[in-house]
Amino acid sequence: MSEVMSIALALELEQSETRMLDSRMQAIKNIAGNPMGVEICSFGNTIAFSAKMMPGPAFNTVRGLGTVDLDKVLTIINYYDRNKIAPQFVLNPALVSKELFFELSRNSLCQTSFHSMLYGSIKECMGQHTNKSIVCRKLGETEFDLYAEIYVNSFRMPTFLKEGVSRNNYVLCDDEQWQFFIAEWNGEPAGVAAVYTDKSIAVLASAATLPRFRGKGIHRELIQARLEHVSLKGCRLISGQAAFGSTSQKNMERAGMKIAYTKSIWTERGVV
Repeated sequence: MSEVMSIALALELEQSETRMLDSRMQAIKNIAGNPMGVEICSFGNTIAFSAKMMPGPAFNTVRGLGTVDLDKVLTIINYYDRNKIAPQFVLNPALVSKELFFELSRNSLCQTSFHSMLYGSIKECMGQHTNKSIVCRKLGETEFDLYAEIYVNSFRMPTFLKEGVSRNNYVLCDDEQWQFFIAEWNGEPAGVAAVYTDKSIAVLASAATLPRFRGKGIHRELIQARLEHVSLKGCRLISGQAAFGSTSQKNMERAGMKIAYTKSIWTERGVV
């Protein structure tokens, strides 16, 4: 039976996800010359991630902010202001209070969206591959350009970002905590995904399916491939996040995962 959600488990899931982001950001920072301008700063229990050359919320985000760091909110905001970066504050309900919300609001931030955090027992979520047209396999060391091409095209990102996506994932290829996968539909590359293992918890790190292959079960098969991988590493729980009510969330639930909690996403007013 899946573990019942508690404050302690919510914090454990949060910490695993933060360590996943820290692992990725540290690897990118260690690229010669730090071309992405990555910085990782701690403010009490809060960690502020930033990457000047990678605009957007994924890499410029505040994690672990709670009421205990209420007095550090303005310092964190000023840190990003000095670097001319608009951050995203990702808040875990196990850590927050109305006082923290008031403090964020007083400093010109507001809630702009929700995000679902899901989890489940790996043993209970393990299923069978049911579509013989789909084959999922581990990504080869020479295939990170293909990974990037599928990722960029899946999210309709500008093509000039492909090189950066390839490099920023390749730096993790020898890290035993990371594993990358590719899904093929009748032999044709159709989707990619990654998973990160943190002690006994595995985190579904990312997934992307090319538009013409959507609705065929690619994402669901990639979830199963990652479950099989982390089960062999002795993990007890699988976790992942998705936009509320999204197809990704539905596929995770179909795999047996359930909502752990809903994250509150805060940004500067006027910043989407």
